[in-house]
Amino acid sequence: MHTALTLTICLKLIDPRMIEWLVSTGGQFAFEIRDRSLLVACEQLEPDRLAILFGAAKGFTDHIPQLVVAEYGTEQQAPSGGRPPGEPPARADGEQSPS
Repeated sequence: MHTALTLTICLKLIDPRMIEWLVSTGGQFAFEIRDRSLLVACEQLEPDRLAILFGAAKGFTDHIPQLVVAEYGTEQQAPSGGRPPGEPPARADGEQSPS
């Protein structure tokens, strides 16, 4: 269900710069944002062409207006059961490994 808040965020997110970039992709990709997660999809690619998909994800995030970043943040979430990005893995005894 869409709310007024969702519409407000969308209007801030899809600014002229973002629209220009989205148009430049030629409709090759579909983008979906849910909470703080971004899903980027396209037709099936050969494994050696996956960088194109990752590049589209980076391009999208690179074009998020600073107003949106400042207001809503871009905190990265750890995968379920994972550790936050940049945190060293735990040792067998449960202590953190030195960085």
